[in-house]
Amino acid sequence: EAAASEEEEDDDDFPLDEEDDGTWDESEENAPEEEVEDEEEDEDEGNTRRRHERHHLRRRRLQSTASSPAVPPSLPSSPPPPRPFVHVMILNSGNLPVFLNMMCSASAHDLLDFKDSLLIFAADTEVHTALTKLGYASYRHEAFGRFGKEEHKAYGDRTFLQMMWLKTLAGWLVNRLGYDFLYLDSDLVMFKDTYALFEREEDRGVDVFMQDDGARSDRFGPYFGNTGFFFVRANGRTRALMQAMLFSYEWVLAWRSHQAIFSYLLEDHYLRNNLMIKILPLEALPTGKVYHHLKDVMAEMVEGKRKESLYLFHMNWALNNQEKIEYLRELGWWYIDSDRCNSPSLPPSIETV
Repeated sequence: EAAASEEEEDDDDFPLDEEDDGTWDESEENAPEEEVEDEEEDEDEGNTRRRHERHHLRRRRLQSTASSPAVPPSLPSSPPPPRPFVHVMILNSGNLPVFLNMMCSASAHDLLDFKDSLLIFAADTEVHTALTKLGYASYRHEAFGRFGKEEHKAYGDRTFLQMMWLKTLAGWLVNRLGYDFLYLDSDLVMFKDTYALFEREEDRGVDVFMQDDGARSDRFGPYFGNTGFFFVRANGRTRALMQAMLFSYEWVLAWRSHQAIFSYLLEDHYLRNNLMIKILPLEALPTGKVYHHLKDVMAEMVEGKRKESLYLFHMNWALNNQEKIEYLRELGWWYIDSDRCNSPSLPPSIETV
């Protein structure tokens, strides 16, 4: 209100000519200057000076309340207890096998505790029924739309794009309800609890964490994050971000990519709202880029030489689930139908489901 009143005072100090339509008249440029009394000049200079002083005062007030890129100025000396967050996933029947493999990997490494905070948005009745019988929190509503039941055959195909709408909607809903959330694709292999990645004291001011995709193409720049694993804190900045993402689905269709549009909006909201983004290291959260292009590093991971820094593996950079399962079998990370999958909330085989 104070800023608004000051702006009104500015308008009073510099009233616009009601007959001035804002167009440029070249005749005015060469017109002879009118003689102005010294007192009027002094008055104009005084008005300009006061206006500048008010402008700088408002700027200092805004700067004093703005958050630091790393740590908000209001952060207490001792960090607050960590807030619980929701694990969010989307799933259709075609992706159920890779999802169950992810849960088997979590079971093999004693990480199934996160199941209690896992919310799965089901794309079809069949997968919703299967998940409910297995004890997962599954949610489905007809108003979300219709989605393909089969796995997508290629990146950017019709089924893929339908699921990207559900992905957009799921993130928006959870953020709108005021929850921090961690989004997970179904083609992950879990090794360590990722919670600690988001609760470091030096990262308290970060709004969005993302896995490094590994790609360096312009369409995913400038952050090159991957939307198969990203964490969003619930606050005003991320609420604006997720709202913009919800209203940008037509661009997802045009670009055939959720990740490309989310990357564009991250940069836009960094510039507009001081949204803080952190890209997590590729060595901690490797993707298909490492599998295809860094074979030596991949071999060390499989041999257990990097287990201290390895949190999870994301089997993206693959055409479809058939390729993903083939690659995971090759790595020894296909846990289904093995003695490593021993949780009562998981079936002994895909055929059981």
